[in-house]
Amino acid sequence: MVVLSRIATKTGDAGTTSLADASRVAKTDPRVGAIGAVAELGAVIGLARSAGLAPRLDRWAERILQELFDLGADLATPLPPAADAADDADGASPDDADDAVPDAADDASPDHAPDDAADAADDADDAVPDAADDSDDDAAPAGRPRAATPRIANGAISAWEQVIAQLAAELGPLRSFILPGGPPAAAQLHLAAAVARRAERAAWAAAEAHGIGQTGGLSHDALRYLNRLSDLLFQMARAAGGQTELWRPGGRTAEPSRGADSSGRIGPAGAGLDP
Repeated sequence: MVVLSRIATKTGDAGTTSLADASRVAKTDPRVGAIGAVAELGAVIGLARSAGLAPRLDRWAERILQELFDLGADLATPLPPAADAADDADGASPDDADDAVPDAADDASPDHAPDDAADAADDADDAVPDAADDSDDDAAPAGRPRAATPRIANGAISAWEQVIAQLAAELGPLRSFILPGGPPAAAQLHLAAAVARRAERAAWAAAEAHGIGQTGGLSHDALRYLNRLSDLLFQMARAAGGQTELWRPGGRTAEPSRGADSSGRIGPAGAGLDP
């Protein structure tokens, strides 16, 4: 269980912060940037929920927020040597990851929510997932084994892929790109999708700096999860009503007398753009 006894620790005043393994890194480290982008993504999804989502979308959004804390822990924990990683996996069933994520195959009805996640967060490493927590106080006391770090599993990715496909079938094909907007909750989900893409880019920058699937590096599943998450949030934005206006290549079509030529193309800069 995560216990935060102090919020303002002052240990980050020198420009460094602690990772989950108690190592200290510069706050400009790409890994810290990726963790911060994930935290920002969670805040945007929280705004979408506060704006009011349909029950099914809200349950999915809550599940994503839970998983984003696991993702933050994953990113904040450099991969251990292969032997240590194997020890962490001992006793885990291959089905454990599938049990902890929404099952789109069981979600054929719009009113059916994803399965409740197993309470894996209770086993979270005390020092994670918030990279903004610069405290060293959360390190495990001497002699007490540290809990296994929450990691994003392939099962979470495949489950959301099924939800993405399900929403695509419900909403139909797109005939053009969508102008972000719609009801407030849908607009926030469009923003969340954009932030998820930025978080993915930040995570790849961290992977370039530290490696993928190697000691001290990042998990490839964490990177794949962020990629699917942006697609999922976009589909959720559509489902929330955020697909009412489509992109028309060339911009707004103006009347010929207001700056457009006979083909309907906008003329010189500023022409045809009067309100």
